[in-house]
Amino acid sequence: MTWHIATCYCEMATLKYLSPRNGGELKFHLDVATILSKYCAYLVVSAPKLLPGNHYDTSLMFDAIAVEAAGSLRKAKDKYEAMRSLTESTEMTIFQMGVKLGRQLEEMEDGKRWKVLADFWAELLLYVAPSDNVKEHIECLGTFVGVALPCWHSGQGKKECRRHRKFSK
Repeated sequence: MTWHIATCYCEMATLKYLSPRNGGELKFHLDVATILSKYCAYLVVSAPKLLPGNHYDTSLMFDAIAVEAAGSLRKAKDKYEAMRSLTESTEMTIFQMGVKLGRQLEEMEDGKRWKVLADFWAELLLYVAPSDNVKEHIECLGTFVGVALPCWHSGQGKKECRRHRKFSK
């Protein structure tokens, strides 16, 4: 989740200050990183049993991060600026670590940043999709591409994930 938060932070920063060209290498890496990041977040919300580790712990972790993020960003007109201005503490939460990582990545040149993020997400997806449940991942990916991804792009992603989680249990 730390890397997902960092990826979202970098996406907001990039889209705020830069308009990636259609078909360029930057756009390709940005698209790969953000789509894979959102798919992994979708798995955390809608199909935690497909992820390594205890799915109950995964759900609890997500709920805690979501509550913190909502509390930190609820009144913010500009979520990027709100995240950018968060203060660090000695005992950092996952949300704060994600924002810190996003800030660190933001210091990199755009093309390199998005290549690093795309490579990270591609490797992580290989880790979270073990070969013993490929069929379930294919089905979940189909649902993500057909339902959640279009909603995410329209700004309804989190609400749609919550609604889908209710019906997929």
